[in-house]
Formats: sequence, structure tokens, C-alpha cells
Amino acid sequence: MSKTTSHQLEFPVNVEEGADLSNFRRVEDRRHPDPRFHYEFSLKKSWAQAADHSKHNSRFVEVPHPRFLELSRFHNSQFPNASVAVSYSIIDRDCGSAEWLDIVQTKEEFVTEKRRDTYTGFGSQSDVLATRKSESGTEVRRSLGLKDGNRVFRITCTCDQQDYGALAKTFYVVVSTFHLLSPEGEHSAEPIAEFQSANLSFAHPASWQAIQDEHTGSLSYPDQSDEQNGEASYVELFDSTSSQKNTRIVVAQQTGSAMSLDQFKTAYLKRLREFGIKPLQTNVKAIETPDSISAAYFFEVLNDNDQIESNFMIVESHGRLCLIGLITPPYSLEPISYAFNKRAFEIIRDSLIAQMNQ
Repeated sequence: MSKTTSHQLEFPVNVEEGADLSNFRRVEDRRHPDPRFHYEFSLKKSWAQAADHSKHNSRFVEVPHPRFLELSRFHNSQFPNASVAVSYSIIDRDCGSAEWLDIVQTKEEFVTEKRRDTYTGFGSQSDVLATRKSESGTEVRRSLGLKDGNRVFRITCTCDQQDYGALAKTFYVVVSTFHLLSPEGEHSAEPIAEFQSANLSFAHPASWQAIQDEHTGSLSYPDQSDEQNGEASYVELFDSTSSQKNTRIVVAQQTGSAMSLDQFKTAYLKRLREFGIKPLQTNVKAIETPDSISAAYFFEVLNDNDQIESNFMIVESHGRLCLIGLITPPYSLEPISYAFNKRAFEIIRDSLIAQMNQ
């Protein structure tokens, strides 16, 4: 992800109770022929729409892929370098708007100062405060990413650093009030398929091909008998659109097993070695889940191969152990592929947790 620095910039996350908002107006944009691109937000009355956007006249924001098409831009004569802009990007693979926003900001050489991340059914969403230094000074930008179907919307509020104190509240009101007027409400940018076998089923992006490994079957623990290991299912998914052989998602399930969660983890780390990945260290984080889920842990695996990143999650519920593992090139090497792979992992994870919560 984009680098974060320690500069202390104001980052409003609410408007004081009783604050006077009478100098704000509602900006509503219905000019696009497709109602899924219609939106509104609140902005101070002193801001005016840029002349080249007085009619629907979208233009590309000139940054490398992912490209954003600008829908509108607003300026304030009191702050000549300040702007509020709305743009969008079309995606053909599903990813969170937070990851898409991070990729673009990194390409634009903005450095993240502060952020608020939210996870929704559409994926990760972020509200980010970032800066960019140049010979003429420092820019401050507050951005919001929002996804609907195959469209990622970006709302950017930008100004010179010396003007930010006067504009911080305005920028917060913009990002906090922005919403689509006719959203499609589709969570995924691509079709969703369903993997089903006798003991295991889950949803996954259709661009990933699921292959059940009937021969190796289980994640067995060497100190237990087959009966103690229980009934097992093991599935590997590969990105059918990618030539990267190391990219895969693993789904494994044990039912009726005497294995502990820690033994299940050890069995998977052994499987990673079979993939040619040597785990050096695992960082563990407990995850909040519904009451019917006994336990859930996320494991970040540090490997001896910096070309590969390995993460996995184990969920336990009613004698059922389920593992979802992601093996992918890291964000630092393949940011776009990483965003797609991470989102595929999230869709499968959410589907499995929803089933275990029934």
C-alpha cells in the first residue's frame, strides 16, 4: 500500500453538533445518459463548476492505468489551486475501491497521511488524506473511493497545504455526503460462480477456476489417525485469466475431526512447503465473527521468497474447521493483480463464513 508519513494534518470525521451548514448547497449531477453515474453531494455555495464541465464533457485524468474518467470539477476563486472533482474507472475484474484508490494515488506520487477503511459487501472502501510534494509546494488531497458493480467512483478534494486548514471541514462534508442517486447495487464487477461438492460449497469470481484435489484430499495432521483427521475436502482455485503460475487460492475443510485449530494451521504450513514456499514466521490476528463462529484467525505468513505473499484464515464452528489461503505476488510487485486476488479471497471467505453462520 502507499506509504504513510507522520505529518499532523487535521482529518475531520464528523461535523460538530449544531454546526452552521447554511452556506452549503446540494450538488446534483444527472447529466450522464446512464443513471448509474448520477450522484450528489454537499458543497459550499462559493464553489462553482469548472467551465469545461458546464455540459457533460468527461475527460480522462492523465495518469497511468487504472484510468479515471472525470465527470465534474469545481473551483473556488478564493483558493485558486483548490478543486473538488468526481471521476470513475471501469473495472472488468472485481476489487475493492480502497485498493483501486491506493494504486492510483501511488502512481500519482501521493503519500498517505491518514485513512479510514471500511469493509462492506462491495469490498474495502477508504477515505484517505494524502500529500504530494513538488517544487511549487505541497498539495493536500482528501479522497473517497466508492464501488458499484464494475464502476469505481473517486471523489478528490485538493488544495495547497497552506489552505487546507480553511478547507478541511468543506472537504469532509463533500466526502461524507457523496452518494449515488441510482446505484446498481451489484456487489461484484464480474459474474459469480458456485463451487459445489458433497461436503463443501462456496461462491467465487467466475474468472477463477476451481479444481478439487481428490487424490491428496485432506490437510492431515501426521500424529493422528485417518479417523481422527475426519472427513476432508480440499480445493485449489487458479486465476484463468492470469499466466502467473504461483497465484492460487486454497480452500480446505475438515469435519468430524479431532484436530485442533493449531494442528490445522500446522498441516497447511506443511502444504505451503509442498508448493515450494518456506514459511519463516506467521503473524496472527483474531477476527470478529458472528456468535455461531467459535473462532477465526487471520495468518500473515512471512516467506523466504519475496516474490510471493502467503496469507490464510482459519474459521472454526460446530466441529467444522475451514481454511482459506491466498498465495499471490505481493502488492509491491503486482499491485493490480494483488487487488484482484485479494478481492477473490474476500468473496470466498465471506461466502464460507455466511454458510457456517447458518
